[in-house]
Amino acid sequence: MNSARAISSALIGSALALLPACASDNNAPNTKPAPRLGLDVQRSASVDGVELRWWTANDNANSVTAALAALVEPDSVLPSRLAARWDESGLRIARLKREALADLLESAPPVSQYARDWKGWMGAWLPVFRGRAIDRRTPFTIDNRPRMLGPGAPRILMRAWPAPTAQGPVVRLDLALQFVDDGAPRANDQSAGLIPATAAPVNQGDIIHELTAELALDPAYLYVLTCESPAVVWNNNRAPTAEPTGHPAAGPGPAAASPTTIGQLLFAFSLADSAQKRRIIVLIVPELAPDFALLPPRDPQ
Repeated sequence: MNSARAISSALIGSALALLPACASDNNAPNTKPAPRLGLDVQRSASVDGVELRWWTANDNANSVTAALAALVEPDSVLPSRLAARWDESGLRIARLKREALADLLESAPPVSQYARDWKGWMGAWLPVFRGRAIDRRTPFTIDNRPRMLGPGAPRILMRAWPAPTAQGPVVRLDLALQFVDDGAPRANDQSAGLIPATAAPVNQGDIIHELTAELALDPAYLYVLTCESPAVVWNNNRAPTAEPTGHPAAGPGPAAASPTTIGQLLFAFSLADSAQKRRIIVLIVPELAPDFALLPPRDPQ
């Protein structure tokens, strides 16, 4: 098992006019320290915010699917209609118990690095993860309709803040998918990974509004973000899939193949000149100290 490596981040997010505004206007960075390094995800008594972790796992024989299907919780994180859109687009998000991380790392271990990126609170939209680039216009199916994207690369935008609920405070996390147009992707931009500090501002690129998610994260859990083949079920934790995305040919002959999904472009790849398949797993770690309060306690006097 590779030891964890901290990944520093100096990204500055800007407001995204195309999507609803965050409930908080405070864009100041979280001044609390990041959790200590290591593979543990035990809740801290003094830390709150969001941490991202990611690693690449072998995915021959769909081993990542088998590992996740055995460990994620059966309830869906997304509303049913949105879950169907994500499924069709090859994207999946699910939660698992914190103590299950060790089992996930054993079943789908990192093949290179286990990276960590402490974000704290993100009051403005922040690009956090970038998929592989494509060098030509390519068809994708989104909400059961064809859409041409590229050349360029997809990336994940996030923002996060604490919010009250009837059951106590939660981590509100908004997640958007953006396709950054790039007429001539460079060779060293082909691979996926955490967004560097030199990333294009969040207003450069098309937002795929049909896939935008507004989540309330329970800090008792971890949240897995990765790709999956449409219609594959993990532990019955998602809504029924939308209509099939492969459409029959107009005349005799085989059905037209579905295009590569956005999820695969973000999180899946094969090694050059090899049959080895890889899948990227992103872990969203919401942190709220057990005594966290949105307002300071009243003065008893």
